[in-house]
Amino acid sequence: MKNKKEKSVSFISEQSKRGIENMDSWFSNLEHPMFSVIIGAYNQIRVLPKVMEGWEKQDYGDGYEVFLCDDCSTDGTKEWAEEYAKRTDLKFKFTYLRIEKRVEPGGLATNLNQALPLSQGHYSFFCMGDTIPQEDALRQLSKHVGGGRVLCGVRKNINEQGDFLSWDWRVVNPDYFLEKDLIPIKDDSPWSAITGNGLCVPTWALKEVGGWNDNYHGWESDDYDLALRLYERELEFFHTPKVIIQHIEHPTQPRSLKNVEIFKKAIYHYKESVRNKITSITLDSDDFSPGNTSFFYFKEIHEHYPNAKISLFTIPLKSLGNGEVESWESCPELVEEINKCDWIEILPHGFFHLRQEVQNWTYDQTCLAIKAWEALFTKLKFNWKKVFKAPHWEYGYEALKALRDNGYTVAVDPSAKDKMKIPDGLKIYEHNWGIQFPFPNKKEIRGHSHVHNWNGTGISVNLGNIFELPTDKPWKFVSEFEPEVINSDNDPLN
Repeated sequence: MKNKKEKSVSFISEQSKRGIENMDSWFSNLEHPMFSVIIGAYNQIRVLPKVMEGWEKQDYGDGYEVFLCDDCSTDGTKEWAEEYAKRTDLKFKFTYLRIEKRVEPGGLATNLNQALPLSQGHYSFFCMGDTIPQEDALRQLSKHVGGGRVLCGVRKNINEQGDFLSWDWRVVNPDYFLEKDLIPIKDDSPWSAITGNGLCVPTWALKEVGGWNDNYHGWESDDYDLALRLYERELEFFHTPKVIIQHIEHPTQPRSLKNVEIFKKAIYHYKESVRNKITSITLDSDDFSPGNTSFFYFKEIHEHYPNAKISLFTIPLKSLGNGEVESWESCPELVEEINKCDWIEILPHGFFHLRQEVQNWTYDQTCLAIKAWEALFTKLKFNWKKVFKAPHWEYGYEALKALRDNGYTVAVDPSAKDKMKIPDGLKIYEHNWGIQFPFPNKKEIRGHSHVHNWNGTGISVNLGNIFELPTDKPWKFVSEFEPEVINSDNDPLN
């Protein structure tokens, strides 16, 4: 091993040199364990033997080390751990670390950080001193680790006899959640969807952000703070439901209000840093129709942001479900008011706004619908553009081809795009923010909403989120974005 680099002599080919360099990197990886398990403990001698037995029984064989970090326990933990460290039959390297003077009401962050300068694992997995891992926890975790991934396992709450009590707060639907191997956390505030007990972080990233914030004392928000700083560095967050740790239930600890204030400041600074990065803002809204406009709220947005531009996906003729339709031609005063607003653009949104109408259109039917709404919007003198969105994102392949051939960009749901049958050459537009969430860490903010409060996405109920956007950034219409053009590799019917 010591002489392996001497093999890279000058007469071998460049390809072989690269191969040997990769091999050197591989050997370097083998010199370090895959996981550093970091356990935070305080006065838990009663359950620590069971906890450590859980780590001894792991069916993972590719290498891990275990740190027991003690926040100055007074129950004999020190003596027990020092004896445990003498064992020679352990399959992992065990290190006991102790804070000699506890700062009440306890400093979990400071305690866990003891392991950071000594950690050799590629990934750091945090687990508490009242938590027993299932035997396959590390093996399940190893399936999903990656350079830029933050993973969070699931707590199974038990009593000291091992009886099941409940799942942790994130498992709303156990039948669905626990059957999954890996679930991306797509919330724009993923730190609120994780827990520090069962959190796995790439060690390089943990060291880059400085570990846990030791300004936190007591229970509350220290894990959110760490996750927020990792998210700022654009790491991806995932639930790993098969990584189960058994948490021995205890009385709820009082929340530290000081920690809440610290985290509020962290969120404020995060939002300020995101605001500074923004280069443009776009806002669209679905279901704009004569009887459902929320026009007052759009005016309020424009008053707050004089440079605002708002793209309204507009229903040409709204079906009322009783054989009647709402027509824009029946409200000329409203049409005139809209036409005075050069900060509004009109984009077609289906035709009658019926379920699956666009999904069922043939190529020829779509071309006829296009001619009809273009004639109507032109007659109304709307500032309309060739960007289309189907009601409920329901597209048929023939309709998409007709929209493409008529020069339209099609708005698609980013979470469903990969499942769509998309014809070659179609231009598409995707939003990156649902306004019911805090705005994301993106340079171009492309907000998506509804005129009414559909699934919490309504303009009226989310003005607070919108008004957190900076006032000095330029706004764009949806039609001003350079669309993505789908190539033939994405066309399964090409």
